[in-house]
Amino acid sequence: MSEPARRDPRPGRRSGGVVALQVGSRLRIQRQQAGLGRQELADALGVTERQLRDYEDGTVRVSAAMLVRTAKVLGSTVLDFFPNVRSRPGSVARPR
Repeated sequence: MSEPARRDPRPGRRSGGVVALQVGSRLRIQRQQAGLGRQELADALGVTERQLRDYEDGTVRVSAAMLVRTAKVLGSTVLDFFPNVRSRPGSVARPR
């Protein structure tokens, strides 16, 4: 009898992991461009430096709510974390 396949315990490495890696990479770039250290941004977001590192490394997926908070702190938009997504008229929710 064969042993069942083990799942990788790192969420960003499962299906959709490529997106987690891309978002994390963009997060790191934007943080560096803003001149912030990892601990500074982590404090501003209310997470640990370890959690932020996991986001940047793509080992933990960043929630939509965290992306919104991060974009506000960095003075960017959520779409800036997805450089391959092109904005089309009507494709992004507009404020009411």
